[in-house]
This record gives sequence, structure tokens and C-alpha cells, in this order.
Amino acid sequence: MAAMLPEYETERLAALYEHRILDTDPDDDFDALVKLAAHICHVPIAAVSLLDEHRQWFKASIGLVDKETRRDIAFCGHTILQDGIFIVPDAQQDDRFLDNPLVTGDPQIRFYAGVPLVTADGHAVGSLCVIDQVPRDLTLDQCEALRLLARQASNQLAAVRRIVQTDRLMLERLAADQALQREREFQRALLDSLLEGIVACDATGTLTLFNQASRNFHGVPEEALQPEEWASHFDLFLSDGLTPMAVADIPLFRAFNGETIRAVEMVIAPQTGAMRTLLANGQPIYGSDGEKLGAVVAMHDVTERRRAERELSRLAAIVESSEDAIIAGTLDGTVTSWNKGSERLHGYSASEIIGNHVSVLSKGREPSLTPDRVAKLVRGETIPPIEFVRDRKDGTIMDVSLTFSSVRDDRGEVVGFSCIGRDITDRKRAETALAASEAALRAVLEGAPVILYAANAAGIVTLSEGTGLSALGLKPGEAVGRSVYDFSLGDPLLDGNTKRALNGESVSFDAEVAGVCLHTQLRSVFAADGAPNGFVGVCFDITERKRAEEQDKDYAVVLEHQKRELEQVNLQLEQVNTELAKLASTDGLTGLSNHRALHEQLTAEIQRAERYAGTVSLVMLDVDRFKQFNDTYGHPVGDEVLRSVANILRSHVREIDIVARYGGEEFVVALPQTEMDGAFALAERLRCAIEEYPWPLRAVTASFGVATIENDCEIAAHLIARADEALYRSKEAGRNRVTCADQTNHCIGSVCTSVE
Repeated sequence: MAAMLPEYETERLAALYEHRILDTDPDDDFDALVKLAAHICHVPIAAVSLLDEHRQWFKASIGLVDKETRRDIAFCGHTILQDGIFIVPDAQQDDRFLDNPLVTGDPQIRFYAGVPLVTADGHAVGSLCVIDQVPRDLTLDQCEALRLLARQASNQLAAVRRIVQTDRLMLERLAADQALQREREFQRALLDSLLEGIVACDATGTLTLFNQASRNFHGVPEEALQPEEWASHFDLFLSDGLTPMAVADIPLFRAFNGETIRAVEMVIAPQTGAMRTLLANGQPIYGSDGEKLGAVVAMHDVTERRRAERELSRLAAIVESSEDAIIAGTLDGTVTSWNKGSERLHGYSASEIIGNHVSVLSKGREPSLTPDRVAKLVRGETIPPIEFVRDRKDGTIMDVSLTFSSVRDDRGEVVGFSCIGRDITDRKRAETALAASEAALRAVLEGAPVILYAANAAGIVTLSEGTGLSALGLKPGEAVGRSVYDFSLGDPLLDGNTKRALNGESVSFDAEVAGVCLHTQLRSVFAADGAPNGFVGVCFDITERKRAEEQDKDYAVVLEHQKRELEQVNLQLEQVNTELAKLASTDGLTGLSNHRALHEQLTAEIQRAERYAGTVSLVMLDVDRFKQFNDTYGHPVGDEVLRSVANILRSHVREIDIVARYGGEEFVVALPQTEMDGAFALAERLRCAIEEYPWPLRAVTASFGVATIENDCEIAAHLIARADEALYRSKEAGRNRVTCADQTNHCIGSVCTSVE
């Protein structure tokens, strides 16, 4: 049964989120608290849990695999509703929890005790809890210790919150400073982002502002310049680009002297690059009291506009001399331009057409400038070339291709259209003749006793003709649109030759397709730029000829030789696959089986034991205080220790045993056909061998856990978990010892004691 929400749940969640502790990395202080709680209360499981809106998340835990659970099944949801300790002696006898997934499944909770973690403002954001898998209760001393540990956990949460608040204040102060700096940078960047050059001087005439565009135009002044020095420092010219500009003519100087400047054109030769034509506007600057503060000038680069005007004049001459008909008009269809090519194409002079609507050229036929095309021109869309039939002035009929484009003004707005017209009468006649020729060719191909086919650059069939197709169960044209690889069925000979043809080679080969032996010749087709653009092919049925050739002894020898070569290749592939499989299942540091391979091999051994009423035991060991060893001597030395441990394990096991590196400093030895006593004896031998090994820097020991399958339903994960639990008890009991996990016995070191 899910716990009720606290009365002030919204405020409680806000207090929790203020700590910014959810989903953070493990913390040694919290880890120490849960270990101490588990030790004091003599339980295998303890945790510091925090409850957000939907989940229970563990900041620290011992004995738990999962890092979080759903909130609706969390015992701690009930704990935060209490003022003191919340105890469930036996969850299976408690109506609130008897069907809870944490009780019916892992971690098999029977006993629970938790103390709420309360913030300074009185909100319970989580709990410190201890859990056991058997019914039990706590002593008064244990309850008091759990309360003290919970208070310490709350204090640690408060410390985390204070750090978060301090960091937030520092970030806010930093953000304010950065905002002020950004404002200053923004103002400067704003001026620098302008395409217009901005230059200003103060009341003394000294230059004070030179934005990026001005620097691009002029170059950067090397020193503060007075007005009389401006002309000598900057190469300024009048609009002709030849006559040097006097100081009195410089726009900023004129504005400095009180003149308002409008559209003064000048030319400047920058320190680097080509000369630029600028249009300057300027004015003096006065304060609120009327005192002159300086002057400012804005300069707009019109170099490209002047170049465009010259280019426009050149284009006008080109248009007038073009052989194509080039027409321009307004969006309502009124013709405004009519070149000599238009006169030659249509037979009308410019004076007869300009000022009239473009529809006069249609003479009742399909109009060219329809409303939908005008709308596309306004939107700036591309209109593909359109073909029409038109009448010339003398009455003759012609086929024309018209291409429409938008005409824009200086602001980029569409104000009209342009149209290029070409006489395509001869081309249309040629296309008609070509279509007739293709029809005749197709009739010939359909009756040919061969297979003729073609493919484009992507390998898509574009032609499939000939009576030979019937041998493959195909009709003429049936393969068009399909990939050529659809018909090879993965045959490497067919696929390889097809790829060669698509790559520009001419190939000739024999191959069997659908039980028919074909001799095929492929010739590549190339695009105008020389790139491969597909191929054409012809196939001849040589089935009967091949049958005769199969009787030739020499041909059989060749086939046998090719078979041997293929077998050699297959052998090499098998060796490569074997090596890849080995790498995928081997730990790179020790050469032992890795975590994945262990699970596969252990599962297979357990299944074999089930089939033949056998048994499997598992030894799990962990190098003692290995993190401390790594921190002291370094990871390379630590890696050597792990390799030495692996060698010790290998030297003490049978060929049928499985030795694996489970992760980090943990190793596993799976022992098929071995009972608990034999597994314990091997574990003790391994422990002694590791302890007695001549370690060069300091003694190295290991803690062991041993488990044996208990029933026919055992799975690898459960067996590993029980061995890991026994390993945990070895470490908890002082390390460098062997502990057996079993339903009836627990063994510590070499001494076995009965446990009820």
C-alpha cells in the first residue's frame, strides 16, 4: 500500500530540490553512515534514501543493487510521515507491505527500520534506514544509535544545502558582473556589427570612435589625429577616384565645423585591398546646453552598387545583342523591354510590343503568364522552363521554350518578370524522330534471341528486353525499376562484375543465373564529365556449351584448384572468427574470461548440472584493500598484482574449471562437478597461495566467498549473488578468509559452524 503524501508535499519537494543532491556522485561521508548503521544494527542492508515526486533515490547504500525505486512502493514514504523511528518487524505480516514488490521480490525485505531526515525548516526529505531479510527488531541502544546517525545525515544534508546556497549567491554575483560587462560589450559589438562605418570626434577634433566597418574602410589610426592631419593620414579622393580630397572637403571636418552632410560621395584607398566608394552622411553633435561636443559621420559602402550599375549597363548591351528572345515586364503583364532577339523570334518590333500586355503574343493560345505563375514569381520560386506553341507575326507556327525569373528592386522586392524565349521547333522535330526510332529499336529488341539490359549509376535497371528473358522467367520490361543486385542472389561473381561495370570497367564473364548459364558482356556508360553513369549489357544463353565443357578434364582440374583456394580462404576466415570470438570473451588485462563470457559459461554448466543431476560451485574473491594499494603504488603496479593473482588462480584449477575476472579486483572460479566441501578446500588453497606469494612491495591477501547451487531452478545471477554475499561476510569479519554461503552452514576461515 502506497504511503499518503505529507500535508506540505509541495514545500517538502522544494526543500529537497534546493539541496541539488539528487543523482549526484557517491559521497564518502554518506557511505560511512550507511556502513556504520548496518554494522550497529547487524543487518546486510542500509541506505540513505531521498524521496522526490516519483521515486526513491539512494544517495548511499550497502547491500542494494538498484540505485532507485518507485516512490509508491518505498517503505521510506511511510517513514517521512513519522516524527521518530518507523519500524516494521515483519513485512509479510503487515497489511501495508505484504504484497509490496520489494517484499515479494528482491531485495526480499522482511525487517525495516527508518528515521526521517529532517531539514532545518522541518521538512522530511528522506530517511536513514536499515533492512534485513528475516523478521527481527532493534534494541533500545540500536534505535538510539540509528536516531543519532539520522541526525548526522540530516546535518550533512544541511551542509550540502549551505554549499549550494553559497554557490548560488556567488553565481548570482558573477552573473551581475558579467551582465554589466556584456552590456558594455553589446554596445561596442552593436556599433561593430553595423555595415555602415561610424566615425566621431570630440570637441577638440580628436577622433574618439572608429567602429569595425570604419576600420575595414580606413585601417586603424595609429595615434590621436587632429583634423588637419586627417587628409594626410587617410588616402581620400573625390568621387572620380583620382582627385585627392582637401581637408576642407572631408565630411567629418565639415560636420565638425557645424555643417550637416548629406550623401557626399568619396573614394578611399585603404591600407590593404581595393579602393572603396563611400556615401557619407554627417552632422555636428551638441549637448543639451547647446555646447558643441563634436561630430559624427556615417559612411555607407556603395562600391558594389556602383559596380552593379556598371555591370547593369554591360548586361543591357549583352541582352540587346543576345540571340535569345529576352523580354521584361511588370507583374500585371505589361511589356517594358524587348530586345533584338525577341524581334527575330516573334517578328514584332519593340515599338509594336512595348506597353502592350504580354498576352498579345499568345493569339488565343495557352497564355504564358498565368496568375499562379505570377504568384510564384512574387514568392521568389523557380519556375521550370515551359514549352508552348506560338504564332509569329507572319503566321508561321513555332515551338518555344520560355523561362521566367523574378525581377527585384534595390530593396529585394519583386517588381516584375523577365522571360528568355528560345525557338525549339527543330529540337521538337528531332525528339519526334527519336521517339519513332526508339519504338522501332524496341520492336527489334523484343524479338532478339538474347537478353539486352541497361542500368543507371545507382544500379537500377532502365532497359530489359529480348526473348532470352523467358529462360529466366521474366517478360520484356518486367525488370525495369529494380536493382541489378536483385537478380544476382548474392552471387559474388555477379555482384563483383556488376560493381566493376558501375565503376567504369568493361567486363565479360560467364555465370549461372536461375539455372541458366549466361555469357555476359557489360560496357560502361559515361557522363559528360567523364564519370561512370551506368552500363549496358548483353547476355547469351551458353547453357548447352557449358554442359559440354564440363566434360573436359582440364576444366575439372581448374575447378578443383579453385575449390582448394576457396577452402583455404574459408579456413582463414574461420581462424579470424575464432580469434575475434576469443577477444570478445577475454579480459584484456589478465587474459581470463571476462564478465560476459563467465555468465555464458556458468549458465551452460548449471544447465548441464540440471540435466545430469550434478552440481556446480562458485568461488568469488576480492583482493583486500586494493584501492589503497593502487593509490599508494599506482595503477600500473596494481595491474601487475591483478595479473599475478590471475596466474595463481590458473595454476591451481582443473582444465574444466572456469576462471574469470568479474570486474575491478574481483575474480570468480566456477567449479563444475564440485560440492561445497571441495570448493571450500580449493578456496582455502587459493587464499594461502595468494598470501604466501612473494609480493615485492607489501603483502597482498584476498577475501573469499563460496556458494553451491541449491536447486534445479538456480540461475547464474543467483549463484553469483550468494557467493558475493559470502564474500561480503568475509570482508566484514576481517578479510583474508573464506566464508561459505549455504542454507544450513556458514564457514569462516577453515572452521565451519552451524547456523540455525
